[in-house]
Amino acid sequence: MSNTDRILIDRVLNAGILNARDAIAAALTAARQEEREAGQQMADAAEMLWVVLANVSGSDWQQQSEEWQRAAARWRDNYHVATRARTTGGETKP
Repeated sequence: MSNTDRILIDRVLNAGILNARDAIAAALTAARQEEREAGQQMADAAEMLWVVLANVSGSDWQQQSEEWQRAAARWRDNYHVATRARTTGGETKP
């Protein structure tokens, strides 16, 4: 095999590797974007649920059963912890 052949083969292989790297990088970038979008959709859904819960019975939870109040309070507490963690980079202390 001539030196020219080796150079040509190397160039072809390198081009294939670069194209594969570019394809992998593009796929990873797209996957990360999809994860960010899905995460934002989940955050939006959680916020909407909190808005609905907070306003049940005109915001007078005393009109609901004790079981409902406990469940709503758990949701509220967990929602606020998660929101705080998301907005402070992971810090969850009040």
